[in-house]
Amino acid sequence: YPQGGEKQIIYALTGRQVRSGRMPSDAGCAVFNVGTLAAIHRAVVEGRPMIDRVVTVAGSAVWENANLEVRIGTSLRACIKFCGGYTGSAKPDKLISGGPMMGTALYTDEVPMIAGTSGILALTGEQAHVPPESACIRCGRCHHVCPINLQPYAISDAMDVNDAAKA
Repeated sequence: YPQGGEKQIIYALTGRQVRSGRMPSDAGCAVFNVGTLAAIHRAVVEGRPMIDRVVTVAGSAVWENANLEVRIGTSLRACIKFCGGYTGSAKPDKLISGGPMMGTALYTDEVPMIAGTSGILALTGEQAHVPPESACIRCGRCHHVCPINLQPYAISDAMDVNDAAKA
C-alpha cells in the first residue's frame, strides 16, 4: 500500500493507530489530500471554482506516461491521445479510472474526467494478467508487511469454505 491511506499516514507520522471502525479524528488527527486543499484555497481565497485537476496517465498500453492538468469534462480518450495514444492498434486490454487498488475498470475511454478522477491506467494483456492462484505456504510474510495488519491467509481460508462473515 502506498502512503495514500490515511490510517497509514497517521501511524507513520504520529505513531498513533486508528482502530478499526474508528475515524482519524478519534486519534486526534485530520488528513487532507493536497489537491483538495489547493482546490479549497482557489475557491475560498481566489474565488475560482474547481474546473480542472491533475490526472496521471500511466500503463504499458500508452506511449508516454504523464501527469496532465485537464479540465473537468475532458474525455479519457483525449488524455490518452495527448500521451501519444495506445501502444497497440486497438484499445488496451484493461482500462482503469483511478489507481490499481481502488480504481474502477472501464469498458470504454469515452467517459469524461470528473472531480474525483485521479488517474487513468491503460494496461496491456501482459501487465493486466492475473497469475494463477498458488498454494499458501504460511510463511507469514504477507502478515508482517501489511500496513493494516490483515491476515491474508486467514481470509483465504475463510473464503475457501465460503465463510464471508469470518473473512
